[in-house]
Amino acid sequence: MAGQAPTEEEKKLVAKLGEMVREQKDLDLQEAEAAAFLNEASLLRYLRARDGNLGKAKSMVIDSIKWRRDYKPDQITLDDVAGAAQTGKIYQLGRGREGHAIVVFRVGIDAASDPDTKVRHLVYVLEDTIRGMAGSPVQEWIWVIDFKKSPQKKFSFSDIGVAKKMVTILTSHYPERLYKMMIFNSSFAFKSLWWMVKGFLTRKTIDKVIWMEGSDEVKADLIRQYIAPDQLEKDFGGEMEKGFDFNEAKARVQRQSEGQDAEAALNEEEKSGEADLVVENVPVDEEKNSEAAESAQEPVHKSEALEQSVVAVEAVEEQGPAKDVAQEQEPALAKDAA
Repeated sequence: MAGQAPTEEEKKLVAKLGEMVREQKDLDLQEAEAAAFLNEASLLRYLRARDGNLGKAKSMVIDSIKWRRDYKPDQITLDDVAGAAQTGKIYQLGRGREGHAIVVFRVGIDAASDPDTKVRHLVYVLEDTIRGMAGSPVQEWIWVIDFKKSPQKKFSFSDIGVAKKMVTILTSHYPERLYKMMIFNSSFAFKSLWWMVKGFLTRKTIDKVIWMEGSDEVKADLIRQYIAPDQLEKDFGGEMEKGFDFNEAKARVQRQSEGQDAEAALNEEEKSGEADLVVENVPVDEEKNSEAAESAQEPVHKSEALEQSVVAVEAVEEQGPAKDVAQEQEPALAKDAA
């Protein structure tokens, strides 16, 4: 199911919010930014994230625009975050039963990279997932978070700092995107971390969290309400053998890049073809101009005859059928044209 449709009141508030952002003089809003942020779906997410408060929603939108200008999330590539990505710590998987994108976050895997790269990796996955949802009525995601600790993983205070930055980015710049958050393999230590992070979350977000606890059957029944088995890994009660492969992800990105390059080349060819067509048509236009110049020097009796015929038609139409008028006027027109 797509996100809840806006009410009539929300539509009015969204329109007002768009006006308020446009009127922010020091923002110097660019065309691409306006297209990305000032559409109804985007503004509605920010409005709902601030419970309909226009002033707070406006500040939130502007902060996101400025953040994107500085951080440039849409320009982060897989190669930029390869050190973190190749571990399979965070990745986009399949689709939920209602079309929600599934994002897996294996907290227990050590990304073996600096904190900034870990955060940029998260942002890359978010942007890539959103690109994958383009054109879909469903623009929300399901997070599957696995707290199972790998043997190599050693938690430190820097992990808390990274978690805080990730939560801040998610809640500040990707509002109202979360549909459900499913947490697997939580221990006392991880629940302690959750309670630290929880303070940065809204009540609305906290209510979307599902703790996957109990027997395997209980967990399987719960998760399959939202995700079909063939869209989830066996680790989480699904049927997929493997959910992420860095080389496959890289190949997919390469195919997308080649497809974009091919589309750009095709557009250039079409533009070039249109330009050639214009050039080829130039002599024809000159010929028409020449004919027009010659006709301008001819007597104007043809135009006068046509004008007289139109007057006659109008006069006869007042007296009888238009068919008779046309028959009477044809000989006169033919004579004048000769």
